[in-house]
Amino acid sequence: MVVSIFYSKLGGVSPFEWMTLFLSDLTSNGWRILTGNWYELSDVFRSFLFLVLLSIMSFLLFYWTVHLRRIFFFLFFTVVYVAVIDTFTLYDATFAIIRIFGIGFLLLGLITMYRTLEAHHFSKVPRYLPIRMSIVITGALLLTGIVGTLAPKPGPQWEDPVPFLQSAVTGDLSNQSGTQRIGYGDNDEQLGGGFLDDDTPVFLGSIERGMYWRGETKDFYSGVGLQNTTPESFNENTLMDEPVDSTNAAEREVREAGVQMYNQIRFPHLFYPGELYSSMINENNSDPIVLDEYTARAEIRSGDDPLSLEQYSFEFVDTSYNIDGLKNVSGNDPDEVVEYYTQLPDTVPERVFELAAELTEDAGNRYDQAKAIEDHFAWPRIYV
Repeated sequence: MVVSIFYSKLGGVSPFEWMTLFLSDLTSNGWRILTGNWYELSDVFRSFLFLVLLSIMSFLLFYWTVHLRRIFFFLFFTVVYVAVIDTFTLYDATFAIIRIFGIGFLLLGLITMYRTLEAHHFSKVPRYLPIRMSIVITGALLLTGIVGTLAPKPGPQWEDPVPFLQSAVTGDLSNQSGTQRIGYGDNDEQLGGGFLDDDTPVFLGSIERGMYWRGETKDFYSGVGLQNTTPESFNENTLMDEPVDSTNAAEREVREAGVQMYNQIRFPHLFYPGELYSSMINENNSDPIVLDEYTARAEIRSGDDPLSLEQYSFEFVDTSYNIDGLKNVSGNDPDEVVEYYTQLPDTVPERVFELAAELTEDAGNRYDQAKAIEDHFAWPRIYV
């Protein structure tokens, strides 16, 4: 196997020359291991290591199972290994765990049977005893599996250990503040730690087509949570009140939307799609909408205090973008956009800039550059 892989990689090297080249490859890769350059290992050497490990595991499994009649050691560490991979990577080991337990308990049952027969020195054993025992064990596993699947099960009793372990490795335990919930909330200053899923509806939106809704935006990540660092600047004049014109890149139209909050849930800010238009439709309240020019947080204020309304309606600008038009857009960003929304921490490694340049080197416009970066993150990757 190694010979064929190495031969194909070298593109037609004589079979009599492969040994010298293979030994040279082993030497160079051995030096890379000693110097810590794991990413530079050749494909041939990686395949060689895999086959060596596979042969060792095969021999140990055969020796422990057939000669020593023991399997619990391998079963236990296999479960631990798969559980760790499932927890800390993108790999979903649901069916792998089921398969491991099924095969493992079947082997445990058969090995226990053989050890019992050998210990008592039975002179005559039924011919089809292993087959019958396998059927009995398989039936028991299926029965217990069905009962376990259909039986009621309590929710998680422990917090998610992954954030704690990751924080322990990095030495930062400041974000372990108890169990939190995954759902919408207006305080994101402390993230991380154990969590519980919370799919409680927040509001019902009345709108012609599905769109993303804005509640609030944050501009700064502190390392443990999200915060706002821009000055509060609410102004009624920041709402769009000029004629809505379509361009080659976008078609814009004023539409109406309504919001009905759920189950006494209230927030001092509004939820809205698109861009808010200056006309307020809400008949129960004559106070105007004000908008923060930095965070786009919208509020209805009575005096100096924001109102937490149960329902409200408004006009907004619905924008549909034209891809060909976006590709032809040119020009620089406004100064306020550059100042408040493109800042980067000083700790960003140089490899991030190099990756961005590499991803966008073939893109001739800003739209294609953004799509190239989006496509890069669209596929799951496991980073070591």
